[in-house]
Amino acid sequence: TWAARSKVRGFWRTFQIGHLPAFAMDTRSERQPRAADSWQSTPMVSEAQMLAVEAWLLAHHDKPKVLCSGSVFGWVEARQVRAPALCAGSDGWVGFPASWRRLVRFVVAHQVQHTIFLSGDYHFSGAAVLTLGSESLPPVRAVSVVCSGWNASLPFANAVATDFVLHADATLPGSDHKASVVSHAEG
Repeated sequence: TWAARSKVRGFWRTFQIGHLPAFAMDTRSERQPRAADSWQSTPMVSEAQMLAVEAWLLAHHDKPKVLCSGSVFGWVEARQVRAPALCAGSDGWVGFPASWRRLVRFVVAHQVQHTIFLSGDYHFSGAAVLTLGSESLPPVRAVSVVCSGWNASLPFANAVATDFVLHADATLPGSDHKASVVSHAEG
């Protein structure tokens, strides 16, 4: 029936890339509407999906793994460093601090190693080494890879190198002692 089908949400799942475990997150269809006074606490994904990601991370704790997301994780946009309030309108993880902070706290608390974040939303290619921190726990290193599409021919939709803080350490806006991301990106 339609009622039963309408309760099924999201397009997230696990799969393999060769011998590497992978999790395809759905960072689009499960979003809740954001408001000016509550955007910092609005989740990007459902609780069910976040719990599934956390279980998957634990299952592959010390193995190389790929966490795929339609939204870019860990890249620092220069304009958001200059004006952090712009994060409220961001389509990426930085626009949903409750979700990225929860993920960072989980990864650091459980010392989940060898995570590769893979995305392509920026229509731009590059890699960033991330240092994830939480409280006084040892930081965890991860990598965020952004891949451009096969056809990125619409200049108004494509990011360019000057949009990002590159070739230097940059702290993701919204970072503090409870959850932080320091990114060193090369575009």
